[in-house]
Amino acid sequence: MLQRIAAVLGRRVARPIAALQVEITTRCFLHCTFCPHETLRAQWRAEDMSLATFQRLVPAFRLAKFVHLQGWGEPLLHPDALRMVEMALDLRTALPAWHLCIIP
Repeated sequence: MLQRIAAVLGRRVARPIAALQVEITTRCFLHCTFCPHETLRAQWRAEDMSLATFQRLVPAFRLAKFVHLQGWGEPLLHPDALRMVEMALDLRTALPAWHLCIIP
């Protein structure tokens, strides 16, 4: 598949996608005024991505230089967050950014 994508791009590259953003949860415990959690509170659905769905995405990580586990949620609230990080790191994928809010 990587060779097909590289052919479409007209060049051979090891990782043709600069970055993938994967939102593993939409849950968050903060109440930032600029965030959809607050502005769309009545409609907001706080959910976690299933581990099975994440596992289906993992092969695509090979195509990316970086995988960002972030979005509108706090990744560490996901019960399988550390397992997901391990799965990405097993592919030698860089995880440069987290949306982490650790409050003691």
